[in-house]
Amino acid sequence: MRDPSTVPDALLIDMQLNDMTGVEVIHHIRQCNSSVGIVAMTSFPLKEYAHTAASYGAQGIVSKRNIHEIISALNIVSLGKPWENNDPMVDNSCFVTPQKAFAKLQVETLTARESQIMDAYCHGLSTQEIADKFAISINTVKTLAKRSFSKLGAHNRAQAVVLWVQKNKFHKILFYRSFCHPIGDLSSLPIKKPSRLVIASNSSIYWST
Repeated sequence: MRDPSTVPDALLIDMQLNDMTGVEVIHHIRQCNSSVGIVAMTSFPLKEYAHTAASYGAQGIVSKRNIHEIISALNIVSLGKPWENNDPMVDNSCFVTPQKAFAKLQVETLTARESQIMDAYCHGLSTQEIADKFAISINTVKTLAKRSFSKLGAHNRAQAVVLWVQKNKFHKILFYRSFCHPIGDLSSLPIKKPSRLVIASNSSIYWST
């Protein structure tokens, strides 16, 4: 999503995807982009997912059952603003602009060297083997690993490896054109600004042009 010509104006992401969680998709997209507006949607009570969606970079959350709310939310986030849900159980203060959400996640993004360390762990290398591979000390490897685990929200190496694999699988499957099914002109919907809209629901990704 780094190419401006392919970046949508708004994203509607189902929190209950088949192959990955909605928050994983939101997190990956927000780490790569500081402008696209993201709306999370769910069929479950909104309060259960609001804070999680916000912490991973979404600008609002809506119910799948309320099409008018979905359209209103997309209109708002496409302007770079957070969406305020009318549900009294949702704490709207947790949602911020795309820019603020992006800046927050950049602090949590792994450096190039930290990424190399995690890749090495995923390939089964030991701490000593990693130190030899990159010509650094074991203590340096341990320090980099500790930082990486913290940024990934992992408590140990095994958990970090699982999270790292999940995080990086997006590079292979997300937004490949073969996974995108055109849904045609959205002019029939009262969406004001977006010329491009991506809707990820279940295992399908729909792309409007």
